[in-house]
Amino acid sequence: MARSWKWVLSLVVLVAAIMIEISFLRDGITRNIEAVLEAGRSGSPASTSAPALPPVVPVEPPAAGPVTGVDLRAVNRCAPNAACGVRLQVVVAPRAEPQTVTWAFQVVDRCTEARSTVPGGTVTVPAEGDRADAVVTVTLPKGDALAVLAVTQQPAIAASAPLLVPADADCGSPVAEPSR
Repeated sequence: MARSWKWVLSLVVLVAAIMIEISFLRDGITRNIEAVLEAGRSGSPASTSAPALPPVVPVEPPAAGPVTGVDLRAVNRCAPNAACGVRLQVVVAPRAEPQTVTWAFQVVDRCTEARSTVPGGTVTVPAEGDRADAVVTVTLPKGDALAVLAVTQQPAIAASAPLLVPADADCGSPVAEPSR
């Protein structure tokens, strides 16, 4: 009997802690579960009224020299004309000495195909290291459909696949002429 009350007390405390957490974090838990379930899905079907945008072709290769890969992902939802948090990972061939990785961001307006460069940063990969990771903020210009690419300048020039902002964008519908 002496041990039973300890077990019961432990279960009561555990249930109370879970109930308090759920009551305070209900919205956060729901958003996190939805984000996990939606990750990797293609999203809503494309609209049939707007033509599909052509793919953004990087002007640089995906790998070159000691850079074996460049990966760019949004940390959270990004929108045009706002700051966008991104995670950049540059995979390099390990070397005996430290390697400096520098990059910039190339922003492409998918509607006009205009390209602009946004400053990036620099990070050092330690000796025998195989990657550089950075979480940074990119300020995006106005636009209906943008693409962001990370382009390394050092130790070699390579580019990531485009990050589409927003992913399901179109260039809007043309403005109709007033009828006469």
